Amino acid sequence: MGVLNNKSLQGQIGPPTHCPSGGGGGSKKFVQSCSELCRREGRSQFCAQSVLPGREHGKMATCLREALRRRQGTPLAAFFNSPIMRSTVHAPSPSTRCTAFFLTLLCLTWWLVVPSWSLGFTDRIVAVVNKEVITWSDLEHAIRDEISRLKAKYQGKEFERRYTQKQREVLNALIDERLQLQEAKAKGLKVTQEEIDAALRRTPLSPTQTEEEFGQFLLLKKLFEFQVRRNVVVEEEELRRYYEANPKIFLTPPQYRLKQIFFATQNEIARLEAKTKAQVMYSDWSPETPLEDLATRHGQIVHELGWVEEKDLVAHLAQAVKELIPGTLSKPIDTQAGVHLLIIENVKESQPYPFEQVEQEIRAQLLKQRGEEAYREWQKDLKQKAFIDVRL
Repeated sequence: MGVLNNKSLQGQIGPPTHCPSGGGGGSKKFVQSCSELCRREGRSQFCAQSVLPGREHGKMATCLREALRRRQGTPLAAFFNSPIMRSTVHAPSPSTRCTAFFLTLLCLTWWLVVPSWSLGFTDRIVAVVNKEVITWSDLEHAIRDEISRLKAKYQGKEFERRYTQKQREVLNALIDERLQLQEAKAKGLKVTQEEIDAALRRTPLSPTQTEEEFGQFLLLKKLFEFQVRRNVVVEEEELRRYYEANPKIFLTPPQYRLKQIFFATQNEIARLEAKTKAQVMYSDWSPETPLEDLATRHGQIVHELGWVEEKDLVAHLAQAVKELIPGTLSKPIDTQAGVHLLIIENVKESQPYPFEQVEQEIRAQLLKQRGEEAYREWQKDLKQKAFIDVRL
């Protein structure tokens, strides 16, 4: 394997004029990135010792890694696999190897600096948030699931209109997230690997979520607790006032004591027969006739359901119970299980829950409400202090 020694290039090559990934670090990063570049392309190993000042090595290293990540399967890979590059990199002449290194850096610099439209790429800056950028690929990554849902529901101009609207919504959310991450960094907040592992044991990653994204979610949650939640307080007197001002919210559901005559059905023929029998019994019933006597006359059995709430019943029965007058027999009710004749024997009306029983529920509700208000104000303040340039 050949080695490209770039000592002879000292002072000849400057750092790229633009790098989407930022910079920082030392020459070790630069060497690692050059080696990584050649290792991926199956070529020689670079030796970078003194081309750039130490600070710029880190910037170039970051740019190289970013180029590798973004340009897989593009003409950049084809460049490294070209016969000219292959023969040049393996050439024994030191001057030729230096030329290859110069061409490599020039190619990478041009790839990062030249406008994306001139190369046919779609990546570009869609927003600047303080000193950081949000790119088109960042936005597309965040909106990918929404695109699938929109395509399933809309077409043509309506899809385009809703897609544009969703783009702006998601971009605003990305800006908010970036501002919060910057604020977390400014406050010195971090999430350790131990915290991530512990959280993952409780909540596994979703299929589309990376561990890095999950870590950012935990960091934003920690920031919210630190900046917003801990400053939201609800006094005991407020809980009591809210309870007394909203008596209809904290009521027990009504309960019904039910009896029924039930006709089980296995197929459509049996269902038709059951409906006919139930309709005959309903026509034969009168308020003076006990349900047991009616059932005996028609060879059926009365089933005691006891005290139930609407949530305990299937939808058709719950709706019938709400409309049924106590002491009267319902019309035949058709459900998936069969046909029903219901009668309400007694009703327990709704009653207010004791304050002590709903106190924690009220507290959680007020904390949530005030937390959301405080969050909106805090996020608004972050935006007012920040430099934001939207280029979508």
